[in-house]
Amino acid sequence: MTRIAGAGLSIAALQGSRIRQSGQKINGRIHVLNAFRWASAAALLAATTLGRVDAAEIAIQTNQPVLQFRDAAPGGAHPLGGQVKAFVDHANAVLGPLGFSFTLHASGNINPADRATVKPALVAIKDFSAIHAAVARGAAAGGLNAAAGIPADSNMTFGELMSGGAPFGLEADELMSFVYAGGGLELLQSFYDKKFDNGVKVIPIGITGAPGAGFFKEPLPDPDTDPSLTPETAMAALCRRPMIVRWSDTASAVWAEACKRVGVEAASFGAATRCKDSTKLCDPARNPDNPVVNTPKGLTFGGFVPGVIPQTMAANGNIDAYELNLPTEDIQFLKLSQGLQNKSDAEVDLKGVAPPYSYGGAWHQPAVFVELLINKAYWNALPERDRRLIEATARSSLLSNFAIRNNLQAAAMKELARHGVVQLRWPRGLIDQLRAAMPAAMAQEAARYAATGDDSFGRLYKAVSEYQAGLAVYADFGDINQGAANIPTSPPKR
Repeated sequence: MTRIAGAGLSIAALQGSRIRQSGQKINGRIHVLNAFRWASAAALLAATTLGRVDAAEIAIQTNQPVLQFRDAAPGGAHPLGGQVKAFVDHANAVLGPLGFSFTLHASGNINPADRATVKPALVAIKDFSAIHAAVARGAAAGGLNAAAGIPADSNMTFGELMSGGAPFGLEADELMSFVYAGGGLELLQSFYDKKFDNGVKVIPIGITGAPGAGFFKEPLPDPDTDPSLTPETAMAALCRRPMIVRWSDTASAVWAEACKRVGVEAASFGAATRCKDSTKLCDPARNPDNPVVNTPKGLTFGGFVPGVIPQTMAANGNIDAYELNLPTEDIQFLKLSQGLQNKSDAEVDLKGVAPPYSYGGAWHQPAVFVELLINKAYWNALPERDRRLIEATARSSLLSNFAIRNNLQAAAMKELARHGVVQLRWPRGLIDQLRAAMPAAMAQEAARYAATGDDSFGRLYKAVSEYQAGLAVYADFGDINQGAANIPTSPPKR
């Protein structure tokens, strides 16, 4: 959660979509980003002409670590906390001369890398059911006037779908269009108005590009290159592989449905892992004090253990495959898993630490969305100039952070390759199986959630699907350079 000191404004943190690998298309997007940035600057300049901004110190609290490790992306290595710090830094640079200043606070223990720039918590997270509920209560009633985070923090059923994007859903640039011009922000606001009694104003502050689609110890079965496999038999072989994978719930549902369609039932351990203690080596011969408690017989979802990074769980044998975030974050978290976060990327050797095969395509998580939440009464009481300043700064921060982080990913992929990671694309035959399973899986998820009395998952998925269908003809029209890097789907035969 987040709190504002002097002005009563507070902010908390956020989480980290697939971007096509075309130099020409990426350059085109950068031109668009520059145009938006100039537009934001113009709006900001116009806002300053409305009158002097009174000095205000805005204290922002995040419930995510920032992790300002050496060579991390601007803001920090954490997919959420790093973006919060990036927003704070951007806002200070833009609004500082106008009288606003921002300080960042973090819940829980503060990592040594952050102690010089991040202050202790202002409110205890455990006192609130959700960041959004604390903001709706307001500072005068012991809550917050503002916070920042991801929609999943709301504990509403649509949260994960909006936080990480629907499988095969809107990519980052398309999500920007949906949010800013296609009714997405209005829909999100309506969810919060209903749930939190019109107490929360939502403003986008972050959209992150495509993460990887998963690290694996062995290559995926590939009907594209193996003539003995069909898409169906390849999917069945993958589903029968005895492995524990750490994946998000919505993507897991799609994957499980694809397995079911080829006659294989996927299992789930929930948060559990192979051995009792997910932080310790899982090898009965070398560490008999950490017994195996779960032995996968086929594809098994598990490993969502709070506070334990998947890189550590994979390195110590507790899980076999995982997805996390952008390549830049993959490097920093691999360093963290080995206690090397204070070393530069160039001086570390991570060979043998990461699972050797990294798959792209981001079918499971096309985009990550981050939001600023402000108490509605507090927001309405602000002068118009202040509201316009905050909104313009939030938009320019979103676009700036997107461009900067996107610019770092190709170099990060080269760095991963230096450490022995083989980068591949999900085989088309498997992608087709997953895509075919998606509508049924999403319908089942929507019905399951609606039965709890919260239909926001189904409503958001319907809106996103309809918007995506409306964009389809242009998306196909503009795809000529997709795959220009010629990343294979299987490693070369030896």
